[in-house]
Amino acid sequence: MNFIKLLTLEIIRLPGRFWLGTIISACVIAVLISQMTLQEAGVQRIRRIMAQMGNNLLFLPKDASVDAWYSGSDGQAEMAEGRARYLARTCPVMSKHATHFVEKLQFKVQLSHIEALVTGFNVIKGEHQGGEQKRRRSFLDDPLATGHLLSGSEIARRQYLAPGDTIFIKDRPFKVHAIVSELGGLDDIRLWIPLEDAQRIAGKSGLINGVDALGCLCSGQYFKKIMEEARQSVPDLRIIHSDVIAKTRENSRIATERIGAFISVVLTLLGMFSITLLTWYEMKLRRQETGVLLAMGMGAYYVAGLIGIKLLIMGSLGGLFGWVLGSALAYWGAPFLWNLPAEIPVLLLPSLLPITIAAGAVLSCSAGAVVVMSMVFRDPITLLTSTKRK
Repeated sequence: MNFIKLLTLEIIRLPGRFWLGTIISACVIAVLISQMTLQEAGVQRIRRIMAQMGNNLLFLPKDASVDAWYSGSDGQAEMAEGRARYLARTCPVMSKHATHFVEKLQFKVQLSHIEALVTGFNVIKGEHQGGEQKRRRSFLDDPLATGHLLSGSEIARRQYLAPGDTIFIKDRPFKVHAIVSELGGLDDIRLWIPLEDAQRIAGKSGLINGVDALGCLCSGQYFKKIMEEARQSVPDLRIIHSDVIAKTRENSRIATERIGAFISVVLTLLGMFSITLLTWYEMKLRRQETGVLLAMGMGAYYVAGLIGIKLLIMGSLGGLFGWVLGSALAYWGAPFLWNLPAEIPVLLLPSLLPITIAAGAVLSCSAGAVVVMSMVFRDPITLLTSTKRK
């Protein structure tokens, strides 16, 4: 009887145990894939929250007052529009860390029920970032059409605004595009409008007050050197670095990755233990069959290869089914677990499919290898005279 026929009979004769092993492998791989996918979605969610908390890197004119910038008061220092594009193209901070720059011009206006801080903005994305440009960091990533605005939560509440309503800023009508979630800060009384609209209203064509960095993971000792390079690149600008926000963002990312790594290790060990236990139970029940094969002249490596390839097929199928199941669980579960808004999609990981198939095979084979080898290298007489337990 040739090897292929023996292998086919091995799988067909005991399909329950074969598919049980496949299901175990699939469950382990499914949880790992869903965890990795959810972790990526969670990182995007954390980045979005951190971006809304504030930006940890700010470029202002050399003579600018930080108090005036954060309060939005009159008399803020100004600089020429276009600095964000220059920074995105040449600044070492942008080329190594940040992903977006936001040009801003801001001033205060009195509405009927509240004083609002109007902020004109224009987003410039890094020309070097490639796929990173597609990541959405905050509500400022999407450009606004002329005549539209984003309203802070407090202004919307005090002015009774809803998406689609019209509000006037110095006699110019603006349609409310969206209401920004409550952030517990100055942004709650802010009206975000396109930069060109703000420049026309303020009579400051071609001018801005400052540039904010988005998505900048700027922290740690190494960043001191980067800051020196940035100061040399733009000596006429004042660079404000908020280390608290940077550390909070970095610590959140590290914590998420460590939790994911811990879960992965625990699940892998549990899966290997389950497959080892299943293989041990099956080999224990089939001692006499193994002894017969060995007594017929089939070598120990031949018999080990027969069981090993079955484990290989079992694990490979588990990896395939696990990727499908894990991706489905992540796709449907991430919006609930991470409270993801619609603009942050759950990105599936098809590139991991061949890796998961290989990982399932390695997981299954490595888990059963010790049991199989310890059985096939025993004396056939010992196996044939052992009592078969049911």
